[in-house]
Amino acid sequence: DALKELKQAVSLDPDHAKTWYTLGFALIQTGEYQRGEEAFAKALELSPGAFDMAQIKAEIERLKTGAAAGRNPGAGS
Repeated sequence: DALKELKQAVSLDPDHAKTWYTLGFALIQTGEYQRGEEAFAKALELSPGAFDMAQIKAEIERLKTGAAAGRNPGAGS
């Protein structure tokens, strides 16, 4: 499973910002919003300015809203 592989990847190379970023999206798509935000924070810590935090927060809110409305948060519009 992709989430398991991403978790393993960050444990093997905890300084790779892009992996943390990708893990963040994977986590929020499975409804693990807090852990997803923590992964994004780690990505930003490792590579400040490399990611658009405003875009990330908007995506998290979009997924939360979709989940609250009973839609599949991982599905496209």
